[in-house]
Amino acid sequence: MSTFLEVLQARSKSPLAVYQKFRVLVRSGGVLYLFVEGYDDKLFYSAICGWRGVEVQIFVTYGKKNLDKIYEIHEKAGEVPSSGPRFIRDRDFDEFLGLASSKDNLFLTCGYSVENYVCSEASFRKALEYRFGLDPYEVDLASDVALYSHAVEAINRWLLPVYAHALDCALAGLPVDLNKLNIEEYVKIVLAGKPLPPVLQLDELVKAGLPSATPSQESIGRAEAYLVGDHRLTIRGKYLLIVASEVMKAITSKYMLLHKGGKIQSFNRTACGPINPSSLFSALVVHADAPGRLLDALTPPTSVAA
Repeated sequence: MSTFLEVLQARSKSPLAVYQKFRVLVRSGGVLYLFVEGYDDKLFYSAICGWRGVEVQIFVTYGKKNLDKIYEIHEKAGEVPSSGPRFIRDRDFDEFLGLASSKDNLFLTCGYSVENYVCSEASFRKALEYRFGLDPYEVDLASDVALYSHAVEAINRWLLPVYAHALDCALAGLPVDLNKLNIEEYVKIVLAGKPLPPVLQLDELVKAGLPSATPSQESIGRAEAYLVGDHRLTIRGKYLLIVASEVMKAITSKYMLLHKGGKIQSFNRTACGPINPSSLFSALVVHADAPGRLLDALTPPTSVAA
C-alpha cells in the first residue's frame, strides 16, 4: 500500500472523520445511532437490535480512546440532541477504579467488554447443542458447561496478581498490553488437570509492561475486590473468548470420538471446522445474552434533529 493510501486510511479512522460520517447520515425518524469501539461490538449490537426490531446505524470508532474523543466532539458540537446518538464503551477496569462513569448518552457494558455478554454459559450451551446437533438426552451438556465455568474461574483466579499490577498501572496512567499473555497455553493446562505455573514468573508479563515484583497487599486487596462476583463478567473479555474456544475444542473432540465409536448418534460432524476466537464469537453471538442495563441504550429516540 502506498504512503498516500496509508495516510488516507489512517485519516478515515480518526475521531473527527468517524463523527463526520454520523453528521452526514443523521436524519429524523426513529433510527438509533450507536458509536462502539470495534467490529465485534458492531456485530453484537446489530444482532441485538435486529432481534428487537430496532433500526440502527452503527459507527465503529476504532478503540476506547477514539470513542471518548468522539463523545467530546459531539458534546461540544451541540448540533444533535443528546437523546440522539448513543455511545457504548467497554467497562474494562475503569468503572471499578472510578475512572469512567455513565452519562445520559454514554453507556458502559455490565461486564469487562462485549465478549462477556457473548460468552455466557447459556450461549455456550446453546452453541454446543445447536451447532453440533447434540441431543441433551444423549449427552451431559450440564457437565460440559460446568467444565467451561471451571476453566473461566481457574484462569481468572490465577490472573489475580496480574490484575493487581494492571489496576495499579491503570491508576498511574501507565500503558499495559495484556494481549502479550498467551492464555491458550494455560487453558490447556487447566483442561489437562495440571497445576498452573506461578503467573508472575512468566517472561510474557515483562513484554506486557507489568512489574515482575510481587504486588503489595493493598494491590492484591484491590484485585480481590475486583474479582468479587461473577468470574464470567470480571475476566478480561479477550481472555474469556480464548477460554471458550479452547474448551469448545476439547468438548467437540470428545464428542467426535464418541460419535465415531457409536456411543452417541446425534452429532453434526460437518460443524467441526477450525475453532478459533473469531469464528467462535460469530457462532456464540446468535445465542448471546441480552445486554442487561444496556437495553435502555438500544431503544431508539422518538425524534432526532436533522
